[in-house]
Amino acid sequence: MSFPAPSFSPPPKLSGQNWAELQPDGTAQVVSSSGNIEVVSGPGPKTNESFAPTHLYPAPSRSASLFGWGKKATFAFLGVLVAIIVGLIGALIAVAVSMSSDSSDYSSCPGQASTTNSASSATTSFSTTTVAVTAVPTQGFATLDCPNVNDTSYETPTAFSFTKRCGVDYRYQGGPADIVALTAYSFDACIDACGSYNHNNGAGSCFGVAYNPDLTSSLPRDYGNCWLKPTNDGTFFSVENPIAVATLD
Repeated sequence: MSFPAPSFSPPPKLSGQNWAELQPDGTAQVVSSSGNIEVVSGPGPKTNESFAPTHLYPAPSRSASLFGWGKKATFAFLGVLVAIIVGLIGALIAVAVSMSSDSSDYSSCPGQASTTNSASSATTSFSTTTVAVTAVPTQGFATLDCPNVNDTSYETPTAFSFTKRCGVDYRYQGGPADIVALTAYSFDACIDACGSYNHNNGAGSCFGVAYNPDLTSSLPRDYGNCWLKPTNDGTFFSVENPIAVATLD
């Protein structure tokens, strides 16, 4: 006893869609809404079996997009992303070139401190100079070899000759004042100052010197113990204190 095959009504065909209909002989027909038919081979007919048409529904078509966006939105997003990446790369290159240029300019500057740079620290080296300060005496007596040097000649390093005299002073009566008062620690050093003055200002600019070796009394009162004399218009005075003079020959 055989039963008639059940009949199925295909769903309504929508415009723009295709259907695949399985045929009894094992083939599938793709049918479009326009009526075009394409036969697709199948596994072949099967005997003693009844077939009912089976309708296959196509999967909904999806366009390529990002996050479900449309094509235009996806392309716009990708374009902005590429522009940002290119901008960042360009900025990094510009910073690297600028840092390289600054380093080159700094290393070429003259007179800069010597530096040693590492990834974790920077060391700067400087040289130091130690200056020794010598205290000078302000009390007591400087050297004076009188009367042994009386009426002897002395020549300064600047080639000026002077005659030394002990136990006398050379003063001016209402005439010119001394050139300068300074501190000397020997009679010869006092005469050398007069010779240096002649060397720098012309021969005869300093006529002679008066020298007092007593630092204790001379320095606080006269601000020196060696006086340079400008002319030969003065007068020699005999004194008891240890004062000596020297005049230009």
